[in-house]
Amino acid sequence: MRRVTTPADMALAVHLATLTRDFAGREVPEFARDADSQFFHEGNLVLIGSHRSNPWVAIYEPSLNFVLDQDPRSGAPLFRNRSPEAHEDQVFAIPAMHDTQKTEENSYTSYGVVALLNGCGGRGLTVIVEGLKTQATQAAGDLVTDPQRLAMLLSSMGHKPRADVPSFEALFQITSLPGGYDNPKVVAYRLRSPQACVGG
Repeated sequence: MRRVTTPADMALAVHLATLTRDFAGREVPEFARDADSQFFHEGNLVLIGSHRSNPWVAIYEPSLNFVLDQDPRSGAPLFRNRSPEAHEDQVFAIPAMHDTQKTEENSYTSYGVVALLNGCGGRGLTVIVEGLKTQATQAAGDLVTDPQRLAMLLSSMGHKPRADVPSFEALFQITSLPGGYDNPKVVAYRLRSPQACVGG
């Protein structure tokens, strides 16, 4: 009903603005509710948040392996691994109490996803950053804007320095802490074919 954002989303928007200036680019922030389909055909795009807060993410989800879902009993958010490999879990979740109660003073394991995809209509690239809670979304933003964290993310997927970066999805784990997070590490990933959004 209102235009609202979280501190994690705002911090990422500020970091992106700095990066675009460093590369002589231009950032145009937009609330999800104010965007329209044309917005997805005009260049590179960063979608912040899951489809719970940013419905535009849903147009990419049919082609993704790690997708936001919810526990059928508790309603707590989780990431579902649609095609688990031998060493992977099918579900990556937080305890329901951390979604429904004010438990920010506790530490617990949480998860997020970073994806680099081809944009709609083959124009530009789309980056998706999302987390089960605010700290995981913050970590996702840091992974794509901080050079050292980005290098760690890419290295975890076998990327070699100075090589082209392929389209990918990476699911990562953090320790969620009061006011922040620690120990980000990639626990599953997929290197992807150049498929874009639905109807792209």
